[in-house]
Amino acid sequence: MKNNFIYCKQRKPLKGKIISYVFFLVTLVFAFQSQEELTLRIFMFLIGLLVLGLSTSYRISANFQNKKVYSVFNVPLVKLKLKIPFPDYISISSGSFSSDNTYSSVAALGTKEVHQNYALRFFTGNKNNRIFMSESYVDVTEKASRLSELLHVEIYDATKN
Repeated sequence: MKNNFIYCKQRKPLKGKIISYVFFLVTLVFAFQSQEELTLRIFMFLIGLLVLGLSTSYRISANFQNKKVYSVFNVPLVKLKLKIPFPDYISISSGSFSSDNTYSSVAALGTKEVHQNYALRFFTGNKNNRIFMSESYVDVTEKASRLSELLHVEIYDATKN
């Protein structure tokens, strides 16, 4: 059976990864070194695992009933409706992209991160939505090809200009 959807995993900001690992290590030490009640130590350890394994993906479906999926270690927990317009075309581009941390748990460590990546975007008119990013050109082009086939839209590769 052919899948009628494609998952596009979203990149976790570097500061978010650092905070996740530090929090997990603190809860791990707390679990083994603390004199607190065992249930509290186990609870803190599980919260540390949750923070470490949390990820976000976009689930793009053929009927364009898209979802934003929150998962822990690739086990889906919550699926919310993702409101993006149907694309006129899919674009692949390269460049420096910034991540905005203004509303995340790591905002106190700075609000911007800049990465050199390839991006896959859906363009509708003169508006666009970033769907997937990777340091690998091959990963982005494969994802774009699969999405193009699923949605029956063209791909414009801006990296070839």
